[in-house]
Amino acid sequence: LRSPDDIQKLNLKPDVESTLGYVFDAINTTRVAANGRVPLIGFTGAPWTLLSYMIEGGSSRTLHKAKMWLYSYPKVCKMLLQAIAEIAVEYLVGQVKAGAQLLQLFESWGGELSTEMYNEFALPYLKFIANETKDALKKLDLSVPMTIFAKGQNHSLTALSQAGFDVISV
Repeated sequence: LRSPDDIQKLNLKPDVESTLGYVFDAINTTRVAANGRVPLIGFTGAPWTLLSYMIEGGSSRTLHKAKMWLYSYPKVCKMLLQAIAEIAVEYLVGQVKAGAQLLQLFESWGGELSTEMYNEFALPYLKFIANETKDALKKLDLSVPMTIFAKGQNHSLTALSQAGFDVISV
């Protein structure tokens, strides 16, 4: 994404089952092949991390472009972060239905944000994913532990401990 105009090119309400069904098939195949010998972990990137990649065009040491978006287009960023979070919930639930026995959310770039920016642009969407995923699974009579990988997020460990995850991986 180079400017907010590029958002029009995105499908923010995809049919997760049809677009990512091959992932669910692979999870199911792997679960059957593992035959109970090892647990199967499902995962997705966290909204801030994925948004960073969308704006930067790949990995970045500074996240300069992505951080500039947070300051320049905060409402647009929040809309995108929420859309990514909603897709992530569907994707994670689909992975459990396919056989994943634990879910991990990777917030690889949360440590690059100040505490204030993290609390505004990362934490609310992490909470949303944890709570909505667990609620959706409960309706299906399913339950798996959820972990958050919190790279460099020492400043937010207390907040993360109350975000709805079962495990914090650092």
